[in-house]
Parts: sequence; structure tokens; C-alpha cells
Amino acid sequence: MDDYRDIIAAAMALACAGVMLITGQLYLEYRARQFDGARLIQAPDRNGASSPMASGGKDAHSGIGSS
Repeated sequence: MDDYRDIIAAAMALACAGVMLITGQLYLEYRARQFDGARLIQAPDRNGASSPMASGGKDAHSGIGSS
């Protein structure tokens, strides 16, 4: 960096990177504000039922795979 043009080029590169980072942050914040709650993923309601798989991979309810 013995020429002033190198310093100017480095400053321009840093300025462009800064603008890109700020623009990305603003975009993410905008999208977060626009998010509607209708797309939330909800766990299925099991009503206290146990897991369909018992230890050993055998079906706990139907007796399939048990001896």
C-alpha cells in the first residue's frame, strides 16, 4: 500500500461491505416485523398418549413384533 490508490480502493471495499451488512440487517428486521403468526409450527396434540415406539423398536400398543 505505497500508493494512495490502494488506500482508496481498500476504503471503497470496506464501505461496500459495510453497506451490504447494514442492508442485510435492515432486511432481516423488516422480514421479522412482517412475519405473521399463522405460520408457526405446532406440535401435535397427543392427549397424554405414550410414544408409539417402545424400547427395542417394538410397537407398544398393537403387540406387533412382540413374542
